[in-house]
Amino acid sequence: MDLMPAVVQAVPGSDFTVYAYCNDRAVRLVDVKPLISLGGVFAPLADLDFSENG
Repeated sequence: MDLMPAVVQAVPGSDFTVYAYCNDRAVRLVDVKPLISLGGVFAPLADLDFSENG
């Protein structure tokens, strides 16, 4: 048995939230705003016009 479930799918929600679907059938709503405020690799997400395509 795994101690920590693995995320198998992530779906964006509103206001910087993500629905994380896990291999234990749980669905968790995660607020990622604290990660964005840390900067680093998450910093581009603060730009509402950010796109992975350019």
